[in-house]
Amino acid sequence: MNRQGILVIGLIAALGCGGGGEGRREVSVPAADRGVTRKVPALCPTSHLGEPTEEPPKVDQSAGLFVGAASFLDRSIGDVDFACDDAVDLAYRLSNRLDLLSPGAVALLLSGTPAKDESKAHLEWLRKAGAQVEVAERSRVESLTREMAKRVGPRGMLVMAFATHGYAIGGKHYLLLRDSSRRDPEMNVSVEGLMRLSPLLECARRLVFLDVCRQQREWPVDSPGTLEAITGRYGVLSAASPGGASFADYERRNGIFTGALLGGLRCPAQPDPDGFLKLHRVWSCPGFVDTDPLGRIGGK
Repeated sequence: MNRQGILVIGLIAALGCGGGGEGRREVSVPAADRGVTRKVPALCPTSHLGEPTEEPPKVDQSAGLFVGAASFLDRSIGDVDFACDDAVDLAYRLSNRLDLLSPGAVALLLSGTPAKDESKAHLEWLRKAGAQVEVAERSRVESLTREMAKRVGPRGMLVMAFATHGYAIGGKHYLLLRDSSRRDPEMNVSVEGLMRLSPLLECARRLVFLDVCRQQREWPVDSPGTLEAITGRYGVLSAASPGGASFADYERRNGIFTGALLGGLRCPAQPDPDGFLKLHRVWSCPGFVDTDPLGRIGGK
């Protein structure tokens, strides 16, 4: 594997499953972030259960859903600059440069078009390589989430990436899509809801990227229904902490979060003799960490 893929592999190494057959089981899943054990009742094929594995995910058992919503039917909702670039560039990086996903197992849902010529070329490559490209509307996001979950095998991984407007209500993190309403949360989708759409989603290893705002509306951040309550094996990398905002980089023409992520994935840092990639080696890569990104975007 390309050594640049080690950064992502390190993030998902603790998200594995093993096993054989079918049925309902209650399994203990270690929560790597807190070192505790949760009981996870799930209607999973037993092939998706069992002891954790440190094996990297198998490309032929993995799938990816990449959502970039830059424009909206409700014109009271402002555009999200470079949201389509973020979704396309990350899908391209993971399927073309790092070979973590097969392009034929990638679904891209976009509202708007990429701003950069480079991103437009990435989109064209993904189309020709077999990626599914559709409009980022609620019904398609939900149905394709279920479809992608069915593609993920016991040694695979589901990648979910979102670049759009977002906000939090009652601890749930909502995403705005092309046909969303600013005033009615029921017209939007929540990250938590998507991750519970199918029992298979609780069985799969999931890696989620959120380049969205998480500013709070109406209820406290610690209300029930937060990401921490989701069962199964998953990791979430977010541009913002609860209550925070994400920003665009008007020089690189990506979200600051996605731009830094892409920079890290391009990093040629070498692992140490034990095979570990130390963070300080990644941080020293050109383009991974920007010392003054907010200063360059003029407060936008």
